[in-house]
Amino acid sequence: MSIPPDAGFVTRLLTRLLHRIMREVYTDMERMEQQLAHSRLRWTAVRPTRLTDDPATGLGRISLGAKAKVGPRTSRADLANYLLDAIDDPRTHRVPVAISS
Repeated sequence: MSIPPDAGFVTRLLTRLLHRIMREVYTDMERMEQQLAHSRLRWTAVRPTRLTDDPATGLGRISLGAKAKVGPRTSRADLANYLLDAIDDPRTHRVPVAISS
Protein backbone atom coordinates (compact mmCIF):
# COMPACT_ATOMS: atom_id res chain seq x y z
CA MET A 1 0.00 0.00 0.00
CA SER A 2 1.44 3.32 -1.06
CA ILE A 3 0.30 6.36 0.90
CA PRO A 4 2.07 9.64 0.11
CA PRO A 5 4.04 10.88 3.13
CA ASP A 6 2.28 14.26 2.98
CA ALA A 7 -1.23 12.72 3.06
CA GLY A 8 -3.50 13.94 5.83
CA PHE A 9 -5.03 11.85 8.59
CA VAL A 10 -8.38 11.35 6.84
CA THR A 11 -6.68 10.31 3.59
CA ARG A 12 -4.50 7.82 5.44
CA LEU A 13 -7.49 6.38 7.30
CA LEU A 14 -9.68 6.08 4.20
CA THR A 15 -6.82 4.56 2.21
CA ARG A 16 -6.24 1.89 4.83
CA LEU A 17 -9.97 1.17 5.01
CA LEU A 18 -10.32 0.94 1.24
CA HIS A 19 -7.28 -1.34 0.98
CA ARG A 20 -8.74 -3.60 3.66
CA ILE A 21 -12.14 -3.80 1.95
CA MET A 22 -10.66 -4.31 -1.52
CA ARG A 23 -7.54 -6.23 -0.48
CA GLU A 24 -7.91 -8.87 -3.20
CA VAL A 25 -8.13 -6.22 -5.94
CA TYR A 26 -5.14 -4.33 -4.56
CA THR A 27 -3.16 -7.57 -4.22
CA ASP A 28 -3.84 -8.32 -7.90
CA MET A 29 -2.79 -4.79 -8.88
CA GLU A 30 0.46 -5.09 -6.90
CA ARG A 31 1.21 -8.44 -8.54
CA MET A 32 0.53 -6.94 -11.97
CA GLU A 33 2.92 -4.05 -11.34
CA GLN A 34 5.58 -6.44 -10.00
CA GLN A 35 5.31 -8.53 -13.16
CA LEU A 36 5.65 -5.41 -15.28
CA ALA A 37 8.66 -4.26 -13.28
CA HIS A 38 10.42 -7.58 -13.82
CA SER A 39 9.66 -7.69 -17.53
CA ARG A 40 11.68 -6.22 -20.35
CA LEU A 41 8.66 -4.29 -21.61
CA ARG A 42 8.44 -0.50 -21.85
CA TRP A 43 5.50 0.17 -19.56
CA THR A 44 3.79 2.92 -17.60
CA ALA A 45 1.32 2.13 -14.81
CA VAL A 46 -1.07 5.07 -14.54
CA ARG A 47 -2.99 5.41 -11.27
CA PRO A 48 -5.80 7.93 -11.58
CA THR A 49 -7.74 8.98 -8.52
CA ARG A 50 -11.57 8.70 -8.51
CA LEU A 51 -12.75 9.10 -12.10
CA THR A 52 -15.42 11.68 -12.94
CA ASP A 53 -17.28 12.76 -16.08
CA ASP A 54 -16.29 16.40 -15.50
CA PRO A 55 -14.86 18.34 -18.46
CA ALA A 56 -11.11 18.54 -18.95
CA THR A 57 -9.38 21.08 -16.75
CA GLY A 58 -6.03 21.01 -18.52
CA LEU A 59 -4.46 21.22 -15.05
CA GLY A 60 -3.62 17.58 -14.41
CA ARG A 61 -1.48 16.96 -11.33
CA ILE A 62 1.11 14.27 -11.94
CA SER A 63 3.36 12.36 -9.55
CA LEU A 64 6.06 10.40 -11.35
CA GLY A 65 6.80 7.40 -9.19
CA ALA A 66 3.37 7.88 -7.56
CA LYS A 67 4.99 9.06 -4.32
CA ALA A 68 3.54 12.57 -3.96
CA LYS A 69 0.00 13.53 -3.10
CA VAL A 70 -2.32 14.38 -5.99
CA GLY A 71 -5.95 15.51 -5.91
CA PRO A 72 -8.96 13.38 -4.96
CA ARG A 73 -10.51 13.03 -8.43
CA THR A 74 -9.60 12.86 -12.10
CA SER A 75 -11.81 13.75 -15.03
CA ARG A 76 -11.82 11.08 -17.69
CA ALA A 77 -11.01 13.81 -20.22
CA ASP A 78 -7.86 14.84 -18.29
CA LEU A 79 -6.85 11.19 -17.98
CA ALA A 80 -7.28 10.62 -21.73
CA ASN A 81 -5.23 13.72 -22.54
CA TYR A 82 -2.47 12.62 -20.17
CA LEU A 83 -2.35 9.10 -21.58
CA LEU A 84 -1.80 10.48 -25.07
CA ASP A 85 1.01 12.74 -23.80
CA ALA A 86 2.66 10.01 -21.71
CA ILE A 87 3.01 7.45 -24.51
CA ASP A 88 6.22 8.95 -25.85
CA ASP A 89 7.50 10.57 -22.64
CA PRO A 90 10.60 8.63 -21.51
CA ARG A 91 10.17 9.97 -17.94
CA THR A 92 7.09 7.75 -17.63
CA HIS A 93 8.71 4.56 -18.87
CA ARG A 94 8.99 1.82 -16.25
CA VAL A 95 7.47 3.94 -13.45
CA PRO A 96 4.02 4.23 -11.90
CA VAL A 97 2.36 7.62 -12.35
CA ALA A 98 -0.39 9.03 -10.12
CA ILE A 99 -2.69 11.58 -11.77
CA SER A 100 -5.59 13.80 -10.78
CA SER A 101 -7.37 16.82 -12.25
